[in-house]
This record gives sequence, C-alpha cells and structure tokens, in this order.
Amino acid sequence: MLRHEFFLPECGLRLVLNHPHAGYVEEGDIDRWIINEAQFIVSDQNHSDDAVLLPFDLDPDNDTPETVQTKLDGDTAGLSVRSLAQGDRRQSYFLDDAIVVEITWRPELRGIDRVWVVRMGSEMLEAPQKS
Repeated sequence: MLRHEFFLPECGLRLVLNHPHAGYVEEGDIDRWIINEAQFIVSDQNHSDDAVLLPFDLDPDNDTPETVQTKLDGDTAGLSVRSLAQGDRRQSYFLDDAIVVEITWRPELRGIDRVWVVRMGSEMLEAPQKS
C-alpha cells in the first residue's frame, strides 16, 4: 500500500492518503486514493485562525464540549477529571461509518486547538504478499 502525507502549514491542514494497490500493479487507479486522516491545526503559529475552516461546522473560537456534542451527536470518550488534571484536553467522538473525530480543547475548554478526523479500519487493507 502506498501512503502519502501532505502538510500545508499556511492552512493548518495535514492529510494522509493511502492507495491500496499502488506499487503492486502496473497502473494504479487514481480514483482509489483514500483519505485516512485529516488534521486541522488551529493553534499552529504559521497561520492565522481565520485561515482554518473546520469540518462539521465546528467553531474554533466558541465551541465547547457541550456545543460539539449537539453537532456531532455520537458517543464520546475523554475529558475525565483525571485526564484534565494531567493536562490532557483531548475528547473523541465516535460517528457512523467508523469515523472518529478527536478534538483537543483550549485550556479553558472553550475553543479548539486541533481537530483530527480518522476513518477507522480503512488503513487495514492488506497489500498482496510479495514472494
């Protein structure tokens, strides 16, 4: 499987793409590229917050765990008293189609530092074994 990672710091965007057959066939189908991860980095100092457009209608400045719960409407994990005491402000939302959205909150839990979107299992495609 071929994997490419693209990072556009001026946009605060990192993408990871995989192609399940590239390298194993003579000609790979360009339509078979799969986006496995998308990371939106709001707090990156290489760009202004205005340049970052977040998915799911997330508001980088005003969203809270409560407002995002209504937008994403999925099961959640993270933000326990223990994790917050350790400085871990990550919260995961588990959506349909095996999509996981991880949000890293700003210290006051109002506003977003980072959003990471992953489709679980898509990277599990096995490449043919070379003999």
